[in-house]
Parts: sequence; C-alpha cells; structure tokens
Amino acid sequence: MIDRQEWAQAQPHIEAALAYAGDTHEIQDIQEACLIGEAHLWTSENSAAVTEIIQYPRLRSVRIWLAGGDLAELRDDIRPRIETYARHEGAARVEIAGRPGWKRALAGVGYTPACQVVSKELHDG
Repeated sequence: MIDRQEWAQAQPHIEAALAYAGDTHEIQDIQEACLIGEAHLWTSENSAAVTEIIQYPRLRSVRIWLAGGDLAELRDDIRPRIETYARHEGAARVEIAGRPGWKRALAGVGYTPACQVVSKELHDG
C-alpha cells in the first residue's frame, strides 16, 4: 500500500524513468500496480524505484523495473533495502531492467551484466 504523500514525492522520478521504458505503461498503470500489490514502490528523499517479483521456472528474482532520481540514493539507500526485501521474499537474485548506465553505476556493489535486450517496433505494413 502506498500513501498519497509518498506517491506524490515518487511520481516525478517514476515518470522520468517511464520515458525510457518503451511506452509499455503510463504513470497510472504504475500507481495501480503498486496499490494492488503487483509492484512495490521504494522511495528516499530524492529518488524512487519500482520493483516486481519475477518467478522463473528455476528461481525467484526481484526486478528493479523503474528507477529515477539521485543515483547515490538509488545505489546506497534504496538498493540495499530492495536486496533485503528480496531475501525476505525468497529471491535468489535482484535484476535491473534499465539503461546501460546501470552497469557502471552498480559495478562496485556486485552487479554484472546478465543479458541485453533489443527490440524492434512493429508497424502496420
């Protein structure tokens, strides 16, 4: 459950992250997912992140799906809380779906590239 003040503080950071998410969601979709428990909102003073639990056939992972704001807060405040949450939820991994800059930003705290996703927009014709 998220409260209005927490959401109001997080919304600009999540909207900024959505600009890089490939038009998969609008801000209302994210708010609804957090409200019904399909996603989890993480906040600090100047940043926010959204996670979801991914259950693969052979392991459980917490995916940091959207993140925006102050990089140091994301790395040093929100990330450790997400990792603790992931362990509590029985996850064997935390993964990040995001821009290539996360590779450099999180290299010093044990994150390594696992795969690269490429996409092509399909249009009529």
